[in-house]
Amino acid sequence: MRKTLLWIIGIIPAVLFSQSKDTLHDLQVLDPASVSCSIKGVAVSGATEQVKVISAQTIKEMGAQNAAEVLQNQSGILISQDAQLGTGISLQGLSGQSVKILVNGAPVAGRLNGNIDISQIPTNQIEQIEIIEGPMSVLFGSDAMGGIINIITKQPILTRTKTNARLFLDGRRNTNLDVDFAIPVNRQHSTLQLFAGRHFFGGMDFDTLTRNYDWKPKTKYFGGLGFHVRGDKFRHDIRANHFYENMLDRSNAEFNLITVTGYNNRFFTQRSDAAVQSSGRFSVGNKSINAKFNNSWNGYHRLNTLVKRNLVTGEETPSFIGERDTTRNHLFNARGFFEIEKKRVRKNTIMLGYDANHEILSTGKIREAKSITDVGIFAQGKWQPNHRLLIQPSIRGNFNSRFGEPILTTTQNLRFTPIIPALQTRYKIGNSMWRLSYAKGYRAPSLKELYFLFVDINHNVRGNEQLQAEVAHNAMASYKYRHTYPNINGRILAVELNTRGFYNHISQQIQLAMLDQSTQLYQYINIGKINSTGANLDIDLTYKQHSRSAWTTTATLGADWINTRSQLSDSSDWQGFNTIQGKCNLKLSHQKTKSSAQLFCRYSGNTRGFLANGNTYQIAPYTLVDFTLNTAIANNSNHSIILQVGCKNLLNVTQLQGQAGGGIHGGNGVLNISPGRALFLSLTFQFQ
Repeated sequence: MRKTLLWIIGIIPAVLFSQSKDTLHDLQVLDPASVSCSIKGVAVSGATEQVKVISAQTIKEMGAQNAAEVLQNQSGILISQDAQLGTGISLQGLSGQSVKILVNGAPVAGRLNGNIDISQIPTNQIEQIEIIEGPMSVLFGSDAMGGIINIITKQPILTRTKTNARLFLDGRRNTNLDVDFAIPVNRQHSTLQLFAGRHFFGGMDFDTLTRNYDWKPKTKYFGGLGFHVRGDKFRHDIRANHFYENMLDRSNAEFNLITVTGYNNRFFTQRSDAAVQSSGRFSVGNKSINAKFNNSWNGYHRLNTLVKRNLVTGEETPSFIGERDTTRNHLFNARGFFEIEKKRVRKNTIMLGYDANHEILSTGKIREAKSITDVGIFAQGKWQPNHRLLIQPSIRGNFNSRFGEPILTTTQNLRFTPIIPALQTRYKIGNSMWRLSYAKGYRAPSLKELYFLFVDINHNVRGNEQLQAEVAHNAMASYKYRHTYPNINGRILAVELNTRGFYNHISQQIQLAMLDQSTQLYQYINIGKINSTGANLDIDLTYKQHSRSAWTTTATLGADWINTRSQLSDSSDWQGFNTIQGKCNLKLSHQKTKSSAQLFCRYSGNTRGFLANGNTYQIAPYTLVDFTLNTAIANNSNHSIILQVGCKNLLNVTQLQGQAGGGIHGGNGVLNISPGRALFLSLTFQFQ
């Protein structure tokens, strides 16, 4: 497999990010629009970045209840699970702080172990998810070394009131209910949006003789509102959301001569956010200007309490074995874009923008509240000398309150970080498209990485105030071929082939690593250098007739190879390993009856990670397979009822034994993959 992928990359002249469409969707939407890197949105096929778009339709067909379940099936992404900290994401062989999570372009606060727990993002309001690989530091600043994942929520402008309700039940003790309302306010120009939901998971324990759950019971409540206004030149979106999660972590029972006791550790998580976004178009002289502004606040609050429970009487008393801890994280973000182009001559444009972040962290695990400010200004140009070639250079200047070179010797509060450049090109000829890019990435250590201190009977995690900032260099090349064969036995066959390769070189990469296995001491360290190299091949096939009464067959085949090499210091040897992933998604759909059947298969090969002493740990290969059936049991212009049944994790992959250590909460190297095989049923009611 490795030789095959290397050969494919070797014969393709270098070029940038290939785009992957939403391959499980119908033929009519082969080219979805991306809004992450453009003010007014750009078709995926026309973007210079490596963009993958997952639509709301695909998310529904997967039966996914949160963003982690959606991304579990995507090429080049590895999802990890931690019993207490939630999910983690690896992209291009880089994980943690190297992957930036955005909601409508605004960064999400509240990282644990460097990761945003995307299982806390429900899918009921997601319009699409955009994945962009490679450093995006020019446009999105710090934490975008490996790429970004931008979750776009619904922004309806309606003429009639629309109501949706969804009930989800499965054999893994999940009971979920979601409702939302969209109400037109002013003659198709504004819409009020309300939504709420409750997700309950009863937990899963693979050893029924113990009191401790392998998958912790969780109850989630969430809700929000949005007001969307569309004027003649500008559109305004106002949103406010709140999320609450209660998770229970129980210890095993302790027996003595008097009674039986156990400990209950409860984790209460709240996420709140508010945002005002405006976008539109206006003219100045012979210039046409597209503008977009996004101002947001993202708040995170996590509280944990530990009590001792008498398992005979049910009485609970406070326990002082583990400290009560409250973590608060506030992130303020302001972004603005201005895309300038000449009227009637729109081949060449320039985009100017600013991006400002202020983060505040307070927790019992650091001595006092800390803050950090990061401000960037950037410019991006597009030059199209002919209809085939597009050249897109960009550059960013950044100021940080804690890292970089002081601008003036008399002040230490404003520091200038290295200039961040990027260059992307696209060349199109016939049915083929070639892309090539170079990008530099820069990431200052986060507040947790600098000051974190968490030591109790189960944890020994420390920050490091001596950390240095990360610097990355990335090169990517891709090739895309797309062709439609209009008459094969009276049907249409659409074929799309995407292949790409990438290379990352990161100096002073920051990782939470095990320094002492006997004491389970973890600390954030600069591990020296990391190189990651990878290649990908995706083939998408769609076979259908023009008639609405005909069946459409869609198939997606994909393979990824990633090589990661690490050098702890200039005097140590390089160590490396390979990871291979694959996927096969099949769909059979019938447009007239709104029926479809899907099979989702994802293979993850041997996966390894680095320990601080230079050793590695290993996770055995596994395969996840899901099957779903969808059909409309009632469907007319005023209402519809969609029935979905299926089975998740057909092969019943639950846990794997990691070698030489796993996660912080891995438990003797045992890693959670899934709660197990489960049948599920979902009913969606739509009224308007």
